[in-house]
Amino acid sequence: VGAMTGIVLLWALIITFFLLYSPFYLLGKIPMLFGRGAWVDRRELQFYVCCFLLLGLLVCLLVWDPRKALIAFTLVSGCGPVFWRYVV
Repeated sequence: VGAMTGIVLLWALIITFFLLYSPFYLLGKIPMLFGRGAWVDRRELQFYVCCFLLLGLLVCLLVWDPRKALIAFTLVSGCGPVFWRYVV
């Protein structure tokens, strides 16, 4: 049980980082999205857009029902490798 909790906590930290970093990443890429600047990798952009959408969904769920938001975040953290591999 202890090792599984550690794995879930590690994935929760990784997911939290990417969810909180995604708006800053997307703001930094705005000039590149409109044709100015360097090339943008489509899969990388898709990953951060999915992270941003998941962040928005979790925030809306947190406002609506904090318990369900915690359950949803725990499920996403528990299925971390499978879920994030699908997103990428």
